[in-house]
Amino acid sequence: MRERPKRDRRVRTIARETLIGDLFFPKCTVVPLDLRRTFYPEDAIIKFLSKLDYGIWIEELHDCEDQAILGMASIRNNPQFYGAPVGIAIGYISNPDEPHAVIIYWTDFRTRKYWDPATKSNVEFHPIKIIA
Repeated sequence: MRERPKRDRRVRTIARETLIGDLFFPKCTVVPLDLRRTFYPEDAIIKFLSKLDYGIWIEELHDCEDQAILGMASIRNNPQFYGAPVGIAIGYISNPDEPHAVIIYWTDFRTRKYWDPATKSNVEFHPIKIIA
């Protein structure tokens, strides 16, 4: 019987992607372990995300979390962006009473950007949780 290799606790395997790094605050760095997985230019990601149809906002039925999941899944399933480090961030844009969900993507090892599907633009965001 083959012995299972020991897992490095720093490695997270999520949705067919293997990332290493500190996805928790304050660092939030990400390093693709597979050389085929790479960072993509910000303008290409923005162009793709701005063309997506995120659906109609319906409170309690199709809201910011659903739109962020749709955008993240669209990037991950697009062969043009194979292995792009992307996820969902939950936190606050400006009003601390209303939590919001946006798409997070990395343009290099330490630079992360937040895309709001509701406004179809990058936003300054204060995340509480990142799901990548």
